[in-house]
Amino acid sequence: MGRKKSEIAKRKRYSLRLNGGEQAMLEEVANETGMTMAEILRCGVRLQYRELLKHRDNF
Repeated sequence: MGRKKSEIAKRKRYSLRLNGGEQAMLEEVANETGMTMAEILRCGVRLQYRELLKHRDNF
């Protein structure tokens, strides 16, 4: 049986190294928001991408 397939499958995996402070921040955000660490990191990518587009549009 297994897991239900998502309409937008996530096929890429990334591994990253965090220092103790970064790990603590990530855990605190996860605990306070109820989001998974993966969701928090995805939000960070989207936030940085939007900022990039804003700056790109200003040139």
